Amino acid sequence: RQGQLPIWNLYEMSGKPLLANFQTGAFYPLNAILLLNPFSLSWSVFILMQLILGGMFMFLYLKSLNLSPPAIVLGTTSWIFSGFAIAWLEWGNIGHTALWLPLILVAVNKFLISRSKKEEIIWFFVLLFSLCSSFFAGHLQTFFYLAIFVGIYTLALWIVNGRKISKF
Repeated sequence: RQGQLPIWNLYEMSGKPLLANFQTGAFYPLNAILLLNPFSLSWSVFILMQLILGGMFMFLYLKSLNLSPPAIVLGTTSWIFSGFAIAWLEWGNIGHTALWLPLILVAVNKFLISRSKKEEIIWFFVLLFSLCSSFFAGHLQTFFYLAIFVGIYTLALWIVNGRKISKF
């Protein structure tokens, strides 16, 4: 709030590094919500955003697969109310790391099948922003699982398409 980097947390014991602690998510763009007052409201919005954004991104992903409306609703509901999402909901950083997965998958799909250079550039930047946001959300273990999954997914798309995708 004072326009300074959160280098030191003086409220924990005798103080400790805050910016050096990756789980603070100091560079995560959506953490800006936590600057709003009162903190209880901003924290509630931050936590609920996991479900809202996760649901929106999963809806977009399932829609991009041309699934039927009931399948989209079931998949979206299953994603946002999964055991993982609900169990880690109160922590914030774990859910915010995972919520970007469906948008990353949409971006991979759209990037690989894009027909125009403009569309390719747009989806590349969506992919880049989503990956960076997931990384900076503050939970490395979840991010590495996500990155491994995205890598295998991308490789599978390439193999399924007969290795015709030249963007590699």
